[in-house]
Amino acid sequence: LIALGLLLSDRYAAAWAFVGAAIGGSVALVGGEATAAYMGLYGFNAALAALAFSGTRAQPWKPLLAIVLAIAVQPLFNLLPIPGLTAPFIVACWMVRLAVQNRYIQG
Repeated sequence: LIALGLLLSDRYAAAWAFVGAAIGGSVALVGGEATAAYMGLYGFNAALAALAFSGTRAQPWKPLLAIVLAIAVQPLFNLLPIPGLTAPFIVACWMVRLAVQNRYIQG
């Protein structure tokens, strides 16, 4: 239902969420994290990260960077004794936001 609602409200955002989920799940499966992939952890965080930056239509590198970062930090949160849940998504969004801010300040 969430995917359908997203598709009806904003097809561009839905496409980015699908791309994020597909890339995240694929990376988890290829990386040998089948349990995490089936639980949707990698796909969920990557989809949320892509969705957070899907509004930047003129800069498609932002959702892509957010996807990559969410996937990259996921294994770090797996090392913690508590579940990371959406922490990789949050950290990835902070990192993209900081990178964008620093780029505009310096440039």
